[in-house]
Amino acid sequence: MITAAEAETWLAAYRQAWVTQSADRIVALFTADATYREKRFEPPAIGSAQIRDYWQRNVIDREREIEFAVEQVMVQGDQAFAHWRARFLWLPAGRTFELDAVFRLTFSSTPNPDGVRLATSLEEWIDHRSL
Repeated sequence: MITAAEAETWLAAYRQAWVTQSADRIVALFTADATYREKRFEPPAIGSAQIRDYWQRNVIDREREIEFAVEQVMVQGDQAFAHWRARFLWLPAGRTFELDAVFRLTFSSTPNPDGVRLATSLEEWIDHRSL
């Protein structure tokens, strides 16, 4: 079972990884065999290497001036649902994008060395607009 406080700690670590564009910090939040699904009808990234590659291609290489804020967190069993918003400069378009999204996170009982529970699955539902 995950608590709201544990989920919020994980989300704070995710925020830190995103705004600092650290693939190492992101990978440290997931189990070695975790899945990361950004798009509903495409296969997820599976495992540390694919999650790292996804972050390198989509975040580190293409985003700047990142802002991320969690609006609401709900937990049930080993899952957390988080409503969040983000804003960043998308380099390929040369424009700022705003995201309004939801995560469904599933957690293992294992923490990383920093004491943050590891996620076994991340799924996203995202809406976005160009500013």
